[in-house]
Amino acid sequence: MMHLGHLRPSKSNYASPLHMVPKKESSHGFQDWRPVGDYRALNSQTLKDKYSISCIADFTAELHGSKIFSRIDLIKAYHQIPIHPEDIHKTAICTPFGLFESTRMQFGLCNASATFQRFIDEVTRGLPGVYAIVDDILIASKNPEQHFQHLKTLFARLDEYGLCINISKCIFGALTIDFLGFNLSENGIKPLPDKVKCVLDFPKPDTLTQLRRFLGMFNFYRCFIPKAAHILAPIVQFLEGHTNKKKSRSSVCKSSEQLKWNENAEQAFIAAKNAIAEATLLRHPIPGAQLSLWVDASDVAIGGTLS
Repeated sequence: MMHLGHLRPSKSNYASPLHMVPKKESSHGFQDWRPVGDYRALNSQTLKDKYSISCIADFTAELHGSKIFSRIDLIKAYHQIPIHPEDIHKTAICTPFGLFESTRMQFGLCNASATFQRFIDEVTRGLPGVYAIVDDILIASKNPEQHFQHLKTLFARLDEYGLCINISKCIFGALTIDFLGFNLSENGIKPLPDKVKCVLDFPKPDTLTQLRRFLGMFNFYRCFIPKAAHILAPIVQFLEGHTNKKKSRSSVCKSSEQLKWNENAEQAFIAAKNAIAEATLLRHPIPGAQLSLWVDASDVAIGGTLS
């Protein structure tokens, strides 16, 4: 990073702790690591960038008829964004070798995702069949000829902006592809089996922290689960009880407090796992088809389904 000019020795009066985060892939039999600053203190004083981050629901409505897919991975994507010279000293991190500061955008900074989404939206604006969510780029086409043209146009735009792709992590010309935690195909989107397995293997939570972790994993695939709010209602009551206790001056409830499970909650926990195990595929909307909006409400939730 110092050789590339992305990091330099610092004399800053700022200092954030250093974390070493393992990357998903390893090369040559060795684990690859990414140095990341723990910028929580800095982030708490930072004005937040409200540029919206895209999600998979923003573009699946355009995938009907797409039969061939590619996924592009950019090399050191965040490092394409320079940090303003007046703010470089704020990124300083403590290391065993002294204090260092970043000249390029780093993971952990609270505005990093919004900044890069704005940048990649500019890079890919107007390109047909190209969908970018932060540093992940999907190309979807109706046939190989169109796909070749989509890729050619995208590569020309990336070259114009000086962006490089990581060939080893790209997938080209696939009939089905994993993207942002979902499997995409001509037929629609569905959950990834290994992600579903993580939910199915999750032990019964003993604390609120563990419960929030389980609910976070479950809610990632919530759009595939009919009446998810009703299924989870007995479990969500634990969180509501925690909120009520926090409001009370006479009692203190910590995230490490042991949960007191009852039969209804245990049945709901099992039902939630069964529901995600049976989660089915969601089809891409058909352009021009008649649409129906089904809505429902109860004492525990409100919801709607577009059919």
